[in-house]
Amino acid sequence: MDARPNQDPGRVAELLVAQVTAPVRWEESVARLAQDGVTRAFELGAGSVLRGLVKRIAKEIAVTSVGEPDDVKTAEV
Repeated sequence: MDARPNQDPGRVAELLVAQVTAPVRWEESVARLAQDGVTRAFELGAGSVLRGLVKRIAKEIAVTSVGEPDDVKTAEV
């Protein structure tokens, strides 16, 4: 599909099917976030693989990894 946020409720079913059947467009999605002015993101769950991927695509987006529920409380927003 595309890397844009959906603004059309009528497309939800189509987009959900595409989400599980089409290739992931991670690089385009991260680039779009940067283009839209996102400068901060959180990676939820164990590890920091996504942080490394974001760093390669959009250095201006700072990613904080949050692995445990208690980490959410102390994560800098």
